[in-house]
Amino acid sequence: MLLPLLWAVCAGESHAASSGWAEQESARLRLVTGERADGKNVLDATLQFELAPGWHTYWRNPGDAGMPVTVDSSASRNVGSVELLFPAPTRLLEVPPEGGAPLESFGYEGAVAFPLRVTLADAAQETTLDLAVNYVVCSDICIAYNDRLTLTVPADYVPDSADAGIVSLAQARVPEANGGAGMSISMARVGPETLEVVAQAEHEFAQPDLFVEEDVHCCRYPKPEVSLTNGGKTATFRFAYQPDSKGEQPTGPLKFTLTDGEHAVEATLPLGALPAAPPLPVALVLLFALLGGLILNVMPCVLPVLSLKVLSVVKHGTSASAVVRRGFLASAAGIVFSFMVLAGGAVLLKAAGMSVGWGFQFQEPTFLIALAIILVLFASNLWGHFEIRLPAWLGGALSGSNASGDDHSLAGHFTTGAFATLLATPCSAPFLGTAIGFALSQGTAEILLTFCAMGVGMALPYLLVAAFPATVKFFPKPGHWMVTVKHVMGLLLAATALWLLWVLSHQIGEAGAILVALLVGSIFVKLWLFGNHPRLGRKHILMPLIALLAFVAFMVPARVEQVGIAPQAVDEAWQPFDEMQIVPLVAQGKVVLVDVTADWCLTCKVNKLAVLDAGDVRALFADNNVVLMKADLTSPDATITAFLNSHGRYGIPFNIIFGPNAPDGIALSELLTKDAVKDAVAKAKK
Repeated sequence: MLLPLLWAVCAGESHAASSGWAEQESARLRLVTGERADGKNVLDATLQFELAPGWHTYWRNPGDAGMPVTVDSSASRNVGSVELLFPAPTRLLEVPPEGGAPLESFGYEGAVAFPLRVTLADAAQETTLDLAVNYVVCSDICIAYNDRLTLTVPADYVPDSADAGIVSLAQARVPEANGGAGMSISMARVGPETLEVVAQAEHEFAQPDLFVEEDVHCCRYPKPEVSLTNGGKTATFRFAYQPDSKGEQPTGPLKFTLTDGEHAVEATLPLGALPAAPPLPVALVLLFALLGGLILNVMPCVLPVLSLKVLSVVKHGTSASAVVRRGFLASAAGIVFSFMVLAGGAVLLKAAGMSVGWGFQFQEPTFLIALAIILVLFASNLWGHFEIRLPAWLGGALSGSNASGDDHSLAGHFTTGAFATLLATPCSAPFLGTAIGFALSQGTAEILLTFCAMGVGMALPYLLVAAFPATVKFFPKPGHWMVTVKHVMGLLLAATALWLLWVLSHQIGEAGAILVALLVGSIFVKLWLFGNHPRLGRKHILMPLIALLAFVAFMVPARVEQVGIAPQAVDEAWQPFDEMQIVPLVAQGKVVLVDVTADWCLTCKVNKLAVLDAGDVRALFADNNVVLMKADLTSPDATITAFLNSHGRYGIPFNIIFGPNAPDGIALSELLTKDAVKDAVAKAKK
């Protein structure tokens, strides 16, 4: 707006809903009143500014230069207090007249309105607002003003609709409390040179910004570096703060104002400690990867697939050492190869800017359906429902043998190792989380090296047998008992397939899962009835199976996805995960336990059954008023994945406990123990 070159200095007293303009060369301002709160001694008003082009005024924290707008209401009548509220600011770069580095300030240009919350001494009496307004406006130079605005408001006044609209609009531009406007500031951590703040939004961030305020001045906070993840719904702000001459670092709590377009929220958060850059040497990370891969062999996720190797080990009892060595080396090669395939997939996904995690392929219905069909094929083979010549990569995968009777198919041993890796990926093991977290935060070389070490670790038992093939002679001798073992092993594989179909029901709905179960069951029936028919060759069995697999894998999930799946019910003791509620709950003195889990994670189920649902642990939660949150990753959830990644984890299970003494959380091991949970709760609470 073009302003006159010379405006009156002060407006006279008025009985309207707004005062006259107090006009200066570079700015003008007036007082506008709105609605009076029903039954309360509160009057809403607004201090409305209009600034000449090229001029600006300042926020309550002016930044490197300037002075905030202030009001003095001591001359008012029937007024108890006046609170000045500030709308969200923008960043302003100011170049000092004498030259030098630009200064970064926070304030407003153009038109801006500051809401006033006026507390009245007596709502039944006439009120006179008499305000001395002190402010600074700057362009190439800065000018300080002290204007006086006076407005008398009758007890029974009715505001003009236009003025009431100005007041309402000004109030709408004041930042909401944390969690309002669909945004939340969830975490603040500080290190020797960096302040990191994490925020989430229900919508995709457009141009987020964050402003920092301190009760006691310590540091300067230049414009932060902002990185967006979780589809743009999680913003991480990193300030390279500059301490004052004392060289201190912030101690908190700090007040933050988060803005994104017209949306803004405020929150005061304590400061946690920001982990330093990973100090682990690559050699130590590779050792962790090796140990984590080795432990995978005894994780609940892998136990079903161990049946694929038991019969092979027994059959090797009478074999020559060279045959034993080749078979176990082939299985080890299958394991390492599969890990390298996973590493390649991780590199490609990361390069594409997508979230990368360990075992997250189990979130895909297509993968579950294909894996269930493969398990049914393996179970049918063990039960003797077909003895046709399948390809070595499939038919020999059961026990290192092919249908022709060659008990030493290297392709079969290789596939056994690959399939063992496939079923190992739903769960994370101790040491594995640290190694994966390091790898996925680094470059391609680190990812490939770490995954290779994990593969070698999982393959280590096979490599040991290959190095000392005589050890297989200590296994039981082959005999009729193996027929019973084969039937039991087939039952285990069939049970695993049923478990996968149960997981599938939580992803595509019960109706879709039942349809898939019927189709998978039809494969089993066909093998049972016709698998050993002498006139039916491989092409008459495999081609229909492949066609059915393609139909089920691609058509059924797409059809069910259109229907939509209702949210899963959560155990009454657990509430759905809501990261925005963690900080407020901790501020209330509560302890919060977050369990990141999934139906496809067997280790998660073991943790819940043996520890989290145990009677004494449940009693501990009740006695300490622990809030239990379940973060379910059975299906993809970008918010939960971002939460997981923000704590340096890329696989599940993951359990973390927050509390007044642990605002950053205490992360627990992948394999829970009661003592670990009890100790973490004790440390987290006041």
